[in-house]
Amino acid sequence: MMNRAAAVLVLTLGVSADVPAWVQQKPSLHMPSLESFLAKMKQHVSNGRRLQAVMSDGCKSACPGAMDFVTEMMKNPPKEDATQAEQMKSYCPNVDTLVCIGTTAACQDSGKVNPDEDPSGLHCFCSCQGLMSLVGENPDVSAMCKGDTFSCLKATSSCEGTRKSMGGTAVLDVNCKMLSSGCMDGKGGGKMEKVPTCPTYAAWNAAGCDAAAKDKTLSSKAETCCPASKGLVSCATKECIDLSAASAQLQADKNPEQAAEANKLYEIGKACPDSGMPASKDEIQNIIDGASGNGAAADSTTPVAGSLFVMVAAVVALVA
Repeated sequence: MMNRAAAVLVLTLGVSADVPAWVQQKPSLHMPSLESFLAKMKQHVSNGRRLQAVMSDGCKSACPGAMDFVTEMMKNPPKEDATQAEQMKSYCPNVDTLVCIGTTAACQDSGKVNPDEDPSGLHCFCSCQGLMSLVGENPDVSAMCKGDTFSCLKATSSCEGTRKSMGGTAVLDVNCKMLSSGCMDGKGGGKMEKVPTCPTYAAWNAAGCDAAAKDKTLSSKAETCCPASKGLVSCATKECIDLSAASAQLQADKNPEQAAEANKLYEIGKACPDSGMPASKDEIQNIIDGASGNGAAADSTTPVAGSLFVMVAAVVALVA
């Protein structure tokens, strides 16, 4: 699930589209390609008749461990109520065989490899099992940033695609700083996540300030929007706003959505200079430099579809 542009670590929005993207985030690890493959394998294991291709001579020749894997899975299949993380962990001892099966045409009933069912990203999760805390309905997003897991994610070659889909190492550093600073916690308790409850949020939303910032017409609504934006910065804290802008800016060159979000924040800063919003990349350059190694590219990865924290209606989806 994690090797394609479609396999992205997505920050899904859990609220109304009226909420600005740079305001709310509900992080979850969404891996459509891997999830699809795991669901298929679970179904196949429970129905031996659908394993004919995996047990074929062609598949066994290409993937020598295929038959042993299938036999073991049929004897000890994942429990019906097993979580996705538990299912993934049960496959780790046979991860090489599983990836071979998923990427070999002879092992597919259709005779063709389906790029939307790619298990390659499982290598990263099995190497850095702390990442499995990010999987499922109630992910522990902070787990990604904890010492051993973070170091493993950044140093393990099989995680290159995961890092890429998250926006690169520099974005990971910024996003983990957002977590450690309390800007978000993935449970609605972060400073950014609480912005919709801030005193001036209703005025900001009712006046259409976010849309005006996007259209670069915010100055025409400055009387209402500027005091409201100042209140939002005070509520979310300038540190969190700047970190969100840095995350978006680090991906701006390769991700138009992130570029739009960074530019929206800069427009607010320009139209409302007393708000505390950054008015340009220069104002957050120290954060960007710190995250990317004094301005140098953090690594060779390129954002595929967004970062771990895609900013909602302005700040708001693994692996290759």
